[in-house]
Amino acid sequence: YTYAIQAIDTFGRESALSRAAEITFKDIVSPQRPHDVDISEDGGQVDIAWKSPDDEDLAGYIVYRIPEDTGTPVRLTPRPLPKERLAFADKPPAGDDYGYAVTAVDSNGNESPLTFDHEDEAGARVQRILAPILVRVPARTPPAPPQGLKADVPGSQVKLTWTPNR
Repeated sequence: YTYAIQAIDTFGRESALSRAAEITFKDIVSPQRPHDVDISEDGGQVDIAWKSPDDEDLAGYIVYRIPEDTGTPVRLTPRPLPKERLAFADKPPAGDDYGYAVTAVDSNGNESPLTFDHEDEAGARVQRILAPILVRVPARTPPAPPQGLKADVPGSQVKLTWTPNR
């Protein structure tokens, strides 16, 4: 947009137009969130798939892993995935629970929300991560064998004792 102004005195006389000033409005509107996010785990690999929002200026997606113990999102994609790509595979550390979330990014770098505000039981405003889907990634290595196994027969029963694994 281009703007110019002029002054008018009390008798209605008009000045010449000022020098023009230009302004360009930047898009600050976030795209819609991806929807129908589906997550599955097989053999320690987590597969995440989603459906695209209908935004005209959609540029791509960002995938986050959310460890259950911290609840802090960890960005897995350094750059947004291309908008045509509607799936991502992750190999997280084994033996823990993780949430996953996917956001959309537009051509101006606006990202759809990862969190939403909500009221807790006391009425305070808090932020929650938007609909993370939890998945359990099983441990890939078996536990170490128990140590120090001892057998005793104190009467008519067998008593086994051992040192537990740590």
